[in-house]
Amino acid sequence: MDLEARFFNEQRAGNVPVIAIFTKFDYLINQVYDTRKEEHENREVAVRILKEHLQGPLFGYKFPPRADVCLEDMHEDEGDHQERVKELIKKTADSLDNLALKILFISVQQNNLELCIQYAVDYAPDLGKPTHMEEVVKHCLLWFRHSYYNSYDYEKTEDPPVGGPVGGLLGQLRRPKGRRRVKLHQNIKEVSTFMQLKITDKSILAVFAALLICLENSFWYKSASMSFIDTFHKAFGSYEETSTQKEVEIDLKELGDWSGKREFKTAVTEVLFNHRLFHPDDL
Repeated sequence: MDLEARFFNEQRAGNVPVIAIFTKFDYLINQVYDTRKEEHENREVAVRILKEHLQGPLFGYKFPPRADVCLEDMHEDEGDHQERVKELIKKTADSLDNLALKILFISVQQNNLELCIQYAVDYAPDLGKPTHMEEVVKHCLLWFRHSYYNSYDYEKTEDPPVGGPVGGLLGQLRRPKGRRRVKLHQNIKEVSTFMQLKITDKSILAVFAALLICLENSFWYKSASMSFIDTFHKAFGSYEETSTQKEVEIDLKELGDWSGKREFKTAVTEVLFNHRLFHPDDL
């Protein structure tokens, strides 16, 4: 590992995170396989070898990778590819120190919208304090790129920044020439007004949960003929018409008052995942 030793012992310019990816872990299991042992025992042997001979030395360098991912069965058609890729995406996001870059990275994950929910909860403002509706709406929308862009093709612009901790980055992006840019501020105001009319006498946590569930579902309705606001209204209609809203609010009440602790945020995320609205194609 001479090349790796040189790379990870030298300080690298910039702040680009490095993720170590161990491929073909299933091949390592086959190499150490002992027919006298159970499947889980053979896996444990392979894991121990990986830690002792690869992970240990790698993370012992002066400038080790931020994280590592172990992949297996990627050549199999029935392999759990999506979960493996999701793990890589999550560890990459966790390794980003800059919140703006983290939002940008997570918000474009069209095939892993649950990550948008998870990180929106992880980085939520203190909902235990008096919080303005627009502040909560803005926080939620930033994690779902389809709420302020209709296209995933960008170019630089001289438009004024969006503002806030991520304004410097998001304010420099716009849709291709010849297409109208969707203003984030406009959607924040419209969604805030809509939520104030629809959800009255509810805790801010209940509003927060409704926003994230409906934002995720609204993505699947997005088309050239429907604006984001229309898709959000449609998703919220499903949230109201089904038993989802009532069930979510009951589960949230059982959690108690908002807490910034990891355990509480994990519990909130679990509630949201358990009550995700149906994909339109499943209706």
